[in-house]
This record gives sequence, C-alpha cells and structure tokens, in this order.
Amino acid sequence: MPSAPHKIVRIFKPADLPHYRTGADTGVLNAQTGLAQRVATAPNATYMASAWLRVDGGGFLTFALKDRLPEAKTIVQGGDYKQVSFTFTTGAQETFVTLYFWMASAGKTAAVDDVTVSLKNDPQK
Repeated sequence: MPSAPHKIVRIFKPADLPHYRTGADTGVLNAQTGLAQRVATAPNATYMASAWLRVDGGGFLTFALKDRLPEAKTIVQGGDYKQVSFTFTTGAQETFVTLYFWMASAGKTAAVDDVTVSLKNDPQK
C-alpha cells in the first residue's frame, strides 16, 4: 500500500530517444499499443494516480483504471508533456488496481513518465 508517492512505471532506458522527461526510464507507445501496471492498494481508501504524458503529432492517449466502472480516466491530446491525474476509491475487498495507458491513434507516438499513486486518505487510521 503506497503511503507516499510511489513511482510505479519503469519500462526501459531509451538510449537515443528524446522521450524521457526526468530520469532515464520512460514508456513509449505507438499506435494501438498500451502499458499496464498492477498496484497494491488498501480497501476503502482514496488514491490519486498521476503521470506526465506526451503525445506526438496530435494523437490521443488514455490513462485510466482497467475494468473499472464508473471509469476513472483522463485523455491527453498531442503536445508537450502534461501532468494529468485522477482520483479513485477502492472497494471493501479491493487490494489492487491496474493502471493502463492506451494509444489508439494511428501513426502517432506517446511517452509516459513519472507515474505515481498517492494515498489521499487511509481508512485504517
């Protein structure tokens, strides 16, 4: 259970790609590709998921919780890096969630960097 911001995505080191925003690890997506990361959570807790996202060439990138209704998500359109976030609350039996990033735009590239999940309220305190 992350109690402080916790970096969760460490994909690879893009040796000659200028996609990373900070550090040396980033995720790069092309058309019709995605990334997913399972994250441990506490039941009945509220979290904030945050990421820095960049989409080249006017495409769209979705950042969301997988298999979740109502869906907590944000969509980013082309441009320089933007920090985006959304909050979500876990259920009584929910001990993990899956964050995912989906690039649906053909012929475009997206970068995902500095992904965190922060606990906003801890029901156990």
